[in-house]
Amino acid sequence: MKEVDQMVLIKLAVLTVLTCLSFSGPVDAKMVVSGDYLLSVFDDEIEGASADHPEAGLVRISLDGSGGGTFQDLILSDDGSLESGPLNYTLHPTGAVKLLPGEGFIPGIASQNAQLLTFAETGENAPGFIFGIKKPDAALTMATKSYIAVQFSDDIDNPGPGQTADEPSVILMELTLGADGIGSFQDLYSSDGEIENGAFTYSIDSTPADGNLTVTIDLPPTESSIDHTGIISQDGSVFTFPLILAEERGILVGIEKSDGDMDASTARGRYLMSQFADEIDNPGLSQNADSPASGIIEMVLDGKGNGTFRELYTSRPEGLTGDGSFTYTLSVNGELTVNTPGGEALHGILSKDGDIFILAETSRDYPAINVGIKKTPSGSQSALFLLLDED
Repeated sequence: MKEVDQMVLIKLAVLTVLTCLSFSGPVDAKMVVSGDYLLSVFDDEIEGASADHPEAGLVRISLDGSGGGTFQDLILSDDGSLESGPLNYTLHPTGAVKLLPGEGFIPGIASQNAQLLTFAETGENAPGFIFGIKKPDAALTMATKSYIAVQFSDDIDNPGPGQTADEPSVILMELTLGADGIGSFQDLYSSDGEIENGAFTYSIDSTPADGNLTVTIDLPPTESSIDHTGIISQDGSVFTFPLILAEERGILVGIEKSDGDMDASTARGRYLMSQFADEIDNPGLSQNADSPASGIIEMVLDGKGNGTFRELYTSRPEGLTGDGSFTYTLSVNGELTVNTPGGEALHGILSKDGDIFILAETSRDYPAINVGIKKTPSGSQSALFLLLDED
């Protein structure tokens, strides 16, 4: 018998044992998500008094590791009062999470190290997008770091001079945070065609060791500076903050670039991806203007440049993306490009450990932000996955 056939028989024998184990009971160590997280939140109601009026905010949630917790609004873009209250959640061994704020649920995913969370609010009339980071346990020491970041923003229904209401846009940019508190940015791709660059100042609140990141954008002399407050991870590799301006609301997520030692195999595994998209006011023939939507999509990357996707939850009854396949490329510093079935290229970055990626869909008519977090292999399922991989 050929050696390869013997290996197949060995795999099948082990597969049989693992299949029996999978039916005899769980073999996973329980995944725990607990502690304080700061969440950047963005949503846009479709109907009612707040329709076409995007909102952003920063929210703290405290999870007890057993399905209970609390939430507290810290910063909101609207004029309403800050709220707080109880919060329940469920957690699957793969990291899939459902927030239970009251009626219904908000689906999402937690990273394997329980440091990162992302969700999609899939209510039909109020789609939304959430990304959160666990508050650090110790003070941060910030050296110069370079990031790739995706920003989704939308002008509200009463914009300032020179702005158009309900005009969402997405930008993929490279940012550098210097150790001296001075940062710079360079747009790489933009859905509105404008490519800009510039400088800003920033600070990290390390006194209470909570990881708060404050970015101050210096506007022209006739205008005042604007502070954006968010959260940066303990290792400084990921950050996020909501954009809260008088005429514009949005959200930004950034991931540190690798030192140049990544290869295609790093981009491998099963991910849950949260997505928020919005068709603009000059849509194509089959599109509806100003039609925000959100969803949770499972993506499988094989580490060789091929992938599949399937839709799990969506705010649209007819679906958002459907199911299909794609190809992708990964550079040595983590820059990720996904080639969609329709021929459009989405650009972003994969983290050094391969656990999280961001993608910007910079289509002129259909801008979107995407954040994917790798699912945690659970017990026999992960072993089955590895056994069935002939390579």
